[in-house]
Amino acid sequence: MLYRNLLEDVKRLWLEHPELECRICGWIKDIKANRSFISQARRAFREWKPFMVYINVTNVKKKGSAVFSLRFNGQEVAEINNRGHGQGSGL
Repeated sequence: MLYRNLLEDVKRLWLEHPELECRICGWIKDIKANRSFISQARRAFREWKPFMVYINVTNVKKKGSAVFSLRFNGQEVAEINNRGHGQGSGL
């Protein structure tokens, strides 16, 4: 029952906010345009469980810059910035 309510809520929000589709399409376009840089920057950081590294999608728009979220058991504990250095450049 919980999932059915969630699905209905998502459908309602999608209909109430048609601008979301444009925003998501923009994110996809930005990610595709910076795919090689993001992949290279991502390889500069190692992951050790329970730490996980995620891309910050809203910052993908900046060419030559990537911001990653370092999470511990799902909770963000730091941001990792890579500004075209090929190696991680700071927490």
